[in-house]
Amino acid sequence: MDLVRQEVCAFSDSRAWLTVPALLVAFCLAFALQPTPALSGSNDLCEQAGSLMKQGRTVEASTLLHTALEGNPKDRCLTAQYLAALVQLGAYDKAKQLYLQNRDMAEGMRSVSRDVAAALFHTGDYRGARRLYEDAFEFDNSDVEALKGIIFASCKLDEYATAEKYWQIGSSQGNIPGYILAELKVYLLHRMGTPFMALESAQQAGIKDKDRMGTLAADAAAKRVKWDEFDTAIRILEEELRLQPDNVKAKHEYIVALSKKYRMKEVLEHYSSSEKMDAPAPYTVTEAVADAYSYLKQPKEAEKFYKIRLEQNPVAPFRPHLGLFTTYTTLREWAKAEQEWKNIENLIENNEVSWMEKHEALTARGWFLIAQDRLAEAQSFFESQLREAGLDPGFRSGLAHTYAYRGWPHKALEQFRIAENVKPEDVPTRAGMAQTLSDLDQNREARNLASELYRTYPYDLHVKDVYETLRLKDGHVVGGDARFINEAPGATEYRFQLNAATGITPMFRIFADVLHMRAYETVRDARSDSTWDRVGAGFSWVLTPGFTFTQSGSWDYVEKADFGSTTKIAWNPDDHFKVSAGYESFSLDIPLRARALGARGQTGLLELRYHESDLRDYALFLQSNWLSDGNSNPSAVLGFQQTVINKPDWKLRVGPEFYYARYSKNADAVPYFSPMFEYSLVLKPVLQITHLERYDKSFRSYVYADVGAYKQHAFNVYPIGGFAYAQELKTSKTFSVRWMAGYGARVYDGRYSNVLEVLLTLNKHL
Repeated sequence: MDLVRQEVCAFSDSRAWLTVPALLVAFCLAFALQPTPALSGSNDLCEQAGSLMKQGRTVEASTLLHTALEGNPKDRCLTAQYLAALVQLGAYDKAKQLYLQNRDMAEGMRSVSRDVAAALFHTGDYRGARRLYEDAFEFDNSDVEALKGIIFASCKLDEYATAEKYWQIGSSQGNIPGYILAELKVYLLHRMGTPFMALESAQQAGIKDKDRMGTLAADAAAKRVKWDEFDTAIRILEEELRLQPDNVKAKHEYIVALSKKYRMKEVLEHYSSSEKMDAPAPYTVTEAVADAYSYLKQPKEAEKFYKIRLEQNPVAPFRPHLGLFTTYTTLREWAKAEQEWKNIENLIENNEVSWMEKHEALTARGWFLIAQDRLAEAQSFFESQLREAGLDPGFRSGLAHTYAYRGWPHKALEQFRIAENVKPEDVPTRAGMAQTLSDLDQNREARNLASELYRTYPYDLHVKDVYETLRLKDGHVVGGDARFINEAPGATEYRFQLNAATGITPMFRIFADVLHMRAYETVRDARSDSTWDRVGAGFSWVLTPGFTFTQSGSWDYVEKADFGSTTKIAWNPDDHFKVSAGYESFSLDIPLRARALGARGQTGLLELRYHESDLRDYALFLQSNWLSDGNSNPSAVLGFQQTVINKPDWKLRVGPEFYYARYSKNADAVPYFSPMFEYSLVLKPVLQITHLERYDKSFRSYVYADVGAYKQHAFNVYPIGGFAYAQELKTSKTFSVRWMAGYGARVYDGRYSNVLEVLLTLNKHL
C-alpha cells in the first residue's frame, strides 16, 4: 500500500470514533443543552443517521442530517453527526466550513475534534489537524487513530522529530498494538528518506501487503542508485521482480539501475517488456534507454529518446541536453551540437545545474574540441579550467588525453598520474593511462592495468575499448599489399606481399612475410626482366620502453639462395625526438631502374624525426645504397609539414621537401640511370577529408600533390609535379583497407617520364 493510500485509509478509519458510547456521550451533551421538547427528536434523528452510516448508506444519512439542521442549526448532536457523515463522504472542505461556523458549540466533543482533524488534514491544514490529534491522544493514549494522525501530520510538515517522539511515546506506554507500531515505524522511516531501512523494518514485521512491499523495494533501490550503490539496488529489485514480475515501478527502477552498471542490452530488453505493462515509463527510464542506445553505438536511436525525454518532462533538462550534445558530436553534426551547447550554457548561467554537472558539461565541451581535432584549443581549454579547479579529475584527464592525441605520451602520462592521485577510482583516467602506457612501450604495466579494469568494470565503454585495443595489439594480424608502378618510358614493376605477426609476450613479437616482385625495362631494344620470390621471418623486441630492436632474415625460396639479414633499432627518448637506424644485407629498396635491370644492393638508413605537435613535424632521412655492381648511392631528404587549415571534416597540410642524391658511377659505367648528382625542391600539400568517423569505423580520402623543380648534373632545371588520390576505410578495430592511385612527372637525363602508381593494402586482426 503506498503512502497516500495508507494515509487515506488511516484517516478514513477515524470514523471508528463514532462508536455507540461516543454517540451516547454526544447525545447526553445535546440533551443537557437543548430544550426538552426537541431532545427526543434530535436523538432519534442522530440514532437513525448513525444506523444508516453503519449500513454504508452515508449519503442518505447526510441528506437526513442536512434537512434536520436546516430546522435546528444549533443542535450539537445533529452537527456532530453531520460532520462525521461529511468526512466519511470525503467532503472535507464542507466539513471544515461547518466546523468553523460552529467552533464554540463543538468544543469539548471528542468525536467532533477527531472528524475535524481529518477534515483539516485533507484540506492541507496539517498543523491544525495535529493540534486536535494531540488533544485526543493526550486524553486517551491508547487512541490508535490519534497517534496515526499526529505522525502523518508531522511528516507532512517535515517535522520528523515530533513524529519520532510520539512514536516513542506510543511504543513505551504499551497501549498501542505492536502491528500498528510496526506499520507506523515503516511509514516514518519511508517518509524520512530511508526507504531501505523501511524495507528492512517491513520485512522484520512480516508485512504481507505486496503492493506496499513492492513500493518500498522500488524506492529503496532508487535511493541506492542515488548513492551509487548500483549492485545493492539491482539485488533488491531482482528479488522483488522475482516475487512480483508485474511490479511496474520496480521494473522501471530496475531499468535505471541496470543503465548505471552499463548493462545496456538488458536495459533495452526490460524496457521492451515494460512497454507491454500499459504503464507509461517515467522520464528517468526514457533517459536510461537513450543512454543505452548511445552506449550500444546507435546514436540515431539515442537522439530520438533524448528528445522524447525532453518532451516528456522539462524538469532537470541538463542530462538529456548533455546526451544530445555528445550524440551530435558522435554523429559529427557540429551545428546541432553547438545549439545544444548553447542550451547547456543557458542552464549554467541560470544556475539550473549543480556544481558537479557544470564540471561535467565543461569536460564534455573539451572533448567536443578534441572530436573536432581542434587539439590546441582543447589543450588551452583544459589548462584554463585547471587554473580554476586544479583538483578536478575530469579536466586533468581531458588534458592528458589531449596531450596523447597531440603526440605527447610522456606529458600525457604525467597528467594521468596526477589525476589518479586526486581520484584513484576514476575509470576514464585509468583507462587513458593504460592506453598511454602502451604507447610508451610500457606494455606489461599497460596490460595489467587494462585487465584489472576490465575485470572490475566489464561493461564500461572506455574500459572495453582500451582492453580490446591492447588485446588486438598483442594478437594475430595478417595483411598484404599489391603495388604497380609504370614509367612511360621507363621501368615497370609489380609487387605482391603477404605478412603475418603475433605477440609472444607484451614485449616480444614475431613476424613473417612472403614477397613476389617483378621489374622489367627495355633499354636499347633489349628487355631486362628481374623477379624476386622471397620469404622472411623475424622478431621485434622492446628491450626497454622507448627502445626497440628488430631482427629478421630472408631468402629466395625458389632459388634457395640470396640470404639476407635486416637489423633495425628505434629510439624514442621523449615526446619530440625519434631516431631509427637500420641495415639490410639484401635490399630491394634501391632505385627502380637499377632494380629493373637486375641490380641488387645493401642499404643503410638513418632517420631523424622531430614531432613538434599534431600541427608540425620535421624529418631528415639519410640513406645509402651499395649496389652489387659497385655503384653506391647516398641520398638525403629534408622536410617538414605544417597544418595550415584545420577543420573538423577536412584539413590541409603543406610543407617543403628537399631531396639530394648522388651516384659513384656515371651513366657510361652502368646501364641504368646513374647521374653524378641530382636534387629537387618541391612543395607537398596534403588534403585530408573525413567522410565518416564514428566509434571504430572511419572513412577518409587523401589528395596528395607535389610541385617544384628538379636539377640533374649536366642538365637544366625542370619543373616537376604529381598528384595522387587515396582512400582509407576502417570497418572495425580488426579490418582496414587502403588504396591509392597517382600520377607524376619525373625527369631522366632531360626527358620527362610519365609515372603511374597504384597501391592496395589490407590488414586484418584475428
